[in-house]
Amino acid sequence: MRCLVYFLTIVVSIYTSKAAIIPLDAATDGNFVEAVVGVPVPEWGGDSTSNKGYLDLVGNNQFGTFYTGFDDVDSSSSTDGTMYFRARVAEGNKKSTDPYRGQIYVGFDLTDNGTIDYLLSYNGSTSNSSISLYKPSGFNSPDTTTNPVNLGNVATFTTNSIVNQATTAIDATNSNFSSVIAIDGLTSTTANIDGGVDNKGAPLIDHFLTWSFSFSDFSATIRENSLGIANAAALDLGGFDDTYTFSMLVMTSDANSNAFGGADYGGINDNALGSSFSVGAGLSAPTSLSGTVPEPSRYPLLLGLAALGWVASCRRRYITKKAIR
Repeated sequence: MRCLVYFLTIVVSIYTSKAAIIPLDAATDGNFVEAVVGVPVPEWGGDSTSNKGYLDLVGNNQFGTFYTGFDDVDSSSSTDGTMYFRARVAEGNKKSTDPYRGQIYVGFDLTDNGTIDYLLSYNGSTSNSSISLYKPSGFNSPDTTTNPVNLGNVATFTTNSIVNQATTAIDATNSNFSSVIAIDGLTSTTANIDGGVDNKGAPLIDHFLTWSFSFSDFSATIRENSLGIANAAALDLGGFDDTYTFSMLVMTSDANSNAFGGADYGGINDNALGSSFSVGAGLSAPTSLSGTVPEPSRYPLLLGLAALGWVASCRRRYITKKAIR
């Protein structure tokens, strides 16, 4: 009877593990990997052109600026799952219960040639807050050329030259804005990388914005728009899935700015370089989603398999004991 109880417990564990996702307030270590690393430091604090702390990306050699995560929901398909992003900014809202009101964009270079092909927009600055995937309408995307207008520059992406490909409303299921102390349990010193203070001299604690987006929508958009276009590995982007590599760029934008990335670029000293970026300075090294992040949803399954072995052993001991009697 005891073995039967253990077996039923294992079945429940395995079943529920398939529905597991990465919690938006999960600790960074073990769930997210650092994506954008600047040279010589991950990010320069205080270089936001907006002078708004929640648009100022921060990080140092110990704590990163931008992280990604991925959960394939234990599916055999390589084109579904959930993409996760986490960006660190210099301060939160005046009210801790308020959602993030800024704009953050993730640029994707699918062909490893230094041009941004798609932008994932997190727009929390309007009443119709949303997460949207955009592609440019003014030139081919992905852009396989080395056009100097587009190379290392996002100025071509403005609100007048993009096409919305997929969008979802922001809510508690896909967005979390919390202090780094609440997320990672950091001390007051390590939680205020740039040393910012308010008008009363109190430290401004860094915050994480964590959000998610459907990889099914993301990958389907790329396949639909990119058939016949090859990436640096000579793979047709018409077959894009979670094994393909790409580079990323994170940036913030002032709500009053018409240009994407108008406030701060991750991994770049905006005061010195403006909007210019390259691999290692703004753009991450090419990486794929699959195999880069430990997937918590698989751990219960592994534990379940180990427990099944224990149950089998328990069963054998029971049979042996009964035979002796």
